[in-house]
This record gives sequence, structure tokens and C-alpha cells, in this order.
Amino acid sequence: MGHPCEYNARAEFWDDLQEIRHWWAGPICFAGDFNAVRSYDETNKIEADGRNSGFLNIFILQQESVDQSLVGGAYTWSNNQTDPLLCRLVRFLFSVEFDEAFPSALQISLTRTVSDRNPLMVITSHSLSSKPYFKLEKSWTEHEDFEKKVAIWWNAMHYSGSASSVFFLKLKNLKYFIYSWGLIEFGAVGRDKRILTEKIGEFNLRSLKKGCITS
Repeated sequence: MGHPCEYNARAEFWDDLQEIRHWWAGPICFAGDFNAVRSYDETNKIEADGRNSGFLNIFILQQESVDQSLVGGAYTWSNNQTDPLLCRLVRFLFSVEFDEAFPSALQISLTRTVSDRNPLMVITSHSLSSKPYFKLEKSWTEHEDFEKKVAIWWNAMHYSGSASSVFFLKLKNLKYFIYSWGLIEFGAVGRDKRILTEKIGEFNLRSLKKGCITS
């Protein structure tokens, strides 16, 4: 869905979303460019429209929508200037029922190409191992963006409750962001290693046949 620009049309837009939500009691996901950020944390410059933010935040609060943190980047729109304005305008909003039906869902930002907006993808299940531990590859931590990404993901998660509860929930969900990012950045590493190993093995066999390697 697209968000209108004129103020009265914006108000009608959010009223229509409220009505749609009342029509359907089951799991629902609203997706589109809402032309609003929730706070200054979702833009790289202090140019947020307070009225638009108010519409978005009130809707999320009243509908108890789950505004999940974004995997793969903090922003979804750019004005494509030399010193760009970056914002998170595109998002998926899950109803509580949707979140309960798909507890492993992830919202992933894909690479922007021609458009000024990043395409977003929601996967309702991911390939995390069912093992009771999370394995973090050392190569991931050595990536130049790793610490910056972890800080962005950590600050983007908002939970209510005691300090210890909030810390536990953030720590628990951080692994999903790291894992998804690791798949995007290093997904082909295992395959490439296997291919190179096979090529080395073939080279050694040919060398042995030619008598190039002696014991």
C-alpha cells in the first residue's frame, strides 16, 4: 500500500486501516510505504514529520501491532542525493495473532537497485538449527560492519518490563538478526570452500598420475 501526502487524506488513510483491522479478527499483516518514521532513530537526519509519526505510532499502539526490527539495514528509503536522507518508511506491521501464528517470522531488507526504496521480504520460518545452542562463526565477528550492525539491531529492539527481562529478550532475539545477516553476507562461503577443496583434490590426483608428487 502507498501512503497519501495531503494531511486530510492521511487521516482518512489511517481511519481506513483501522476499519480493515476491525473487519478481520484473524492474523493480518499490513505492508507498504507508510511515509512516516516512528522516531528520529529511523532517519539519519532530523527531518521527521511529527504528524506522520503520530499517525503511525497511534495506529501501532491502538492495534497492538508488532513492529518488528529490520534485518539487513536500518533504512528502507533514500532520496538518492550525494549526502542522502535515509529513512525507514517501508515496513510490515504484524497483528498479535499473526505474530503468534508465525513466531519465527523475520523482516529482511534486500538490496536496493533502481528504486529509491529497498525491497522488503518477510519469511515466516527460517532455517535456524533446532540445536539448543547458537553457533557464531568467528569470521562474522571479523567483518568490518559486525559491531555497527549489532549496535543497530540492539537499539532497534524495544520491549517492556524489568531491566533484566528486557535484556534477556534482546539477547534472545539478537541471534536471529546475526544469523540472518550471516546468511546474507557469508551464505556462499561453505559452498566456495567445498568447490575449492574439490578442485585441489582433483589437482593432486592429476599431479600424482603425472608423477609430479613423490613420497
